[in-house]
Amino acid sequence: MNILERILEAKRAEVAAAKEMLGEAAVAARARAQSPPRDFTGALRAKLAAGRPAVIGEIKRDNVKLILVQPFQNRKTAETVARQTGAAVVDAPQQPGAANNTSSYFDNMDNLVRAIAAALGGKK
Repeated sequence: MNILERILEAKRAEVAAAKEMLGEAAVAARARAQSPPRDFTGALRAKLAAGRPAVIGEIKRDNVKLILVQPFQNRKTAETVARQTGAAVVDAPQQPGAANNTSSYFDNMDNLVRAIAAALGGKK
């Protein structure tokens, strides 16, 4: 069983336990009561279609603190946006081994969590 299968198995067990404890109807009601995620992409498209500034304004509006980039991507655009918005740029490798000392999925996640915590800890 690979790591993704173990994660899915654990999540399925958590959902089953919640359904058992609260009842399936209560779990479903809680899920329906959650506010939908904001359509960030839609907001950008609407502003661009109207000829208005988009990315930086939306990042400021949502008080975005981090911009995640893949280590192989060019950071120039992300760093430009970060300077104008006060966000921090964090490398977010998805594959173990893409960053030093990350030979396993867990090492990779630990590395990512430390990088995010350091970036957020440095912001006042």
